[in-house]
Amino acid sequence: MRKLDFIIIGIMFLIATGVFFINRQGMNGELRVSVVSEGVKIKSMALPDTPMEIILENKHGRNTLRLTHDGAQVIWSSCPTRICIHTGKVTNSRQMIVCLPHHLIITLEGSEHGVDVDAVAR
Repeated sequence: MRKLDFIIIGIMFLIATGVFFINRQGMNGELRVSVVSEGVKIKSMALPDTPMEIILENKHGRNTLRLTHDGAQVIWSSCPTRICIHTGKVTNSRQMIVCLPHHLIITLEGSEHGVDVDAVAR
C-alpha cells in the first residue's frame, strides 16, 4: 500500500467516527410524558422514579394515568369505549395513548438508548 492509501483510509475512518457521534447526540435516555387536551398541552413532566397516578379531568370526562420509571398507562377512564385503557403501557417516544371521547393524547417525548432507528429516519 502506498502512503496515499493510508491517508484515504484515515480520512474515511474519521468521517465514519464523526457521523457515529453526531447521530448519538441528544440520546440522553430521559423520557417525559406529555398530555394534550383539545390541542393544548396541559401537562409535561419527567417520568418519576417511583410510581404515581395523575387524574386528568376536562369537560368531556375523567381519566387516571399511572406513571412509572419506564412508561405511562391509563388505568381508569369514564369514556364508553375504554380504548385508552386497552392500549396498555407506552414505553417509548414512538407510542401514544389516545382517548377520543375525552379529547386526550398522551405521548412520551425524548429519546431513549437502544432505539432501532437509523440516521435517515431521524
